Amino acid sequence: MSRILTPTRWLWCVVVVSLVATVSPLLLSYGSVSWTVLARVGEAVIVALLLVSVLRMPVGRRSAWWFLAAYASLTLLADVVYDIENLSAGPDPSFVPSDALYFSAYAAALGAAVLLLRVVADRGRDAAAWIDTGIIAVAIIALTTVVIIGPVLGGDVTDPTVPIDTLLYPALDVLVLVCLMRVLNGSPAVRTPLALVTLSFGIYLIADALYARAELHGSLDRFTGPLEVLYLGALAVLSMAAANPQAGDMSRPGEAGSERPDRRRIITLTVGVMASPILALIIAWPDRHFLEQFLAALTILTILLALWRIRQLLAAVDRQSQLLDRQARTDALTGLPNRRTLDFELDRAVGAATATGDPLTLAMLDLDHFKAYNDTYGHVAGDELLASCARQWTRILVPGAFLARYGGEEFALLLPRMPGPEALGLLEALRASTPQGQTVSIGVAAHRHGESGTQLLHRADLALYAAKAAGRNRVVAAETVT
Repeated sequence: MSRILTPTRWLWCVVVVSLVATVSPLLLSYGSVSWTVLARVGEAVIVALLLVSVLRMPVGRRSAWWFLAAYASLTLLADVVYDIENLSAGPDPSFVPSDALYFSAYAAALGAAVLLLRVVADRGRDAAAWIDTGIIAVAIIALTTVVIIGPVLGGDVTDPTVPIDTLLYPALDVLVLVCLMRVLNGSPAVRTPLALVTLSFGIYLIADALYARAELHGSLDRFTGPLEVLYLGALAVLSMAAANPQAGDMSRPGEAGSERPDRRRIITLTVGVMASPILALIIAWPDRHFLEQFLAALTILTILLALWRIRQLLAAVDRQSQLLDRQARTDALTGLPNRRTLDFELDRAVGAATATGDPLTLAMLDLDHFKAYNDTYGHVAGDELLASCARQWTRILVPGAFLARYGGEEFALLLPRMPGPEALGLLEALRASTPQGQTVSIGVAAHRHGESGTQLLHRADLALYAAKAAGRNRVVAAETVT
């Protein structure tokens, strides 16, 4: 069964079934018993898929997902109780059993958010993530206030008997959503499942806000059907997040967040910063209060100019960082990669050769009698000789070859996917092309399976010593050294 239902196939199964369960209520007219039954059956199927996905995860990585599964299950139970309450002919009290179940579901969601926050909080070390989250949270709170709280405080409510708990659901959505965004900004090990969970609660917030607004204005009967599909869609996204092959790693600590924001994060923060002044402009526009409109427009323009300038500064810092990084990895005299970069590339090449079984050859090149050359012609001429060798040898090298200055008059050459006999011919060509009539001694070693980069480098170095001991100006293979 595990071979048939691979993680990828299971994900596609959940996606297809969840989407079908979400849109199936649209086939029937809202309000009938058959519509209610179809909607609850679809919701139960989505919850069942989520539970199965949690059971497929490694045992030690289910903690947050159990809370999210409890949230989905309690929401399903609350919806069933809510349907029963609507079908009953009794009075409509301000607080009913379904509300208790909904609030219990939010307690489970907050439990999951707290568990995830403990993974990335790092004792408050990542201040940048908290600031980013605060900007987004202010935008969400502003939008929710304009849509729901503003009409209530301003008296723009058609039905004044609406219970206060209707307004609490969007507030709880905001609380859960802000916690999840803080986790998402903390750069956990796996972002896709967490992004889907965050999207799910974002959809819940939209649905609850629209539900509350419709109830406040007495138009709930017209919108309940589409809103139900929106709720099912939010639950379907949550189920897809659980089915993601990386969902079990969502609670695993990842690397610390980078201080260099990517484009998506900058766009998100820009939207967050712009939300409040744009809402202020929208509110002031119908009243034709010129001063408020003018100040709101100036605020928007100022923020845009400031963000544009900040983006330019970040780009300049990024360019400087890349320049310093290149300088740290490059030999200033020859322009070749330096010893530090060679060590990294050697480990990477050895890892690739071990994984694929492809050949790998490493050669060490040392200019003969370089000290005597320096003593005769001076250090400036010696530096020019090193630079000339780097330029000349680079022209002869095949694509994929990696030439680095190892130190002093010594160079290293990595030849991925090139066997030893073929490498010998290339190295002889390099030796013959050494400029200014100088000679070079070369030691070469072919990678052996299971051999580390340090071991390969040591064998090539021994072959180089053998080439010098044999009279210099020659290529010696490590396999011939006893």
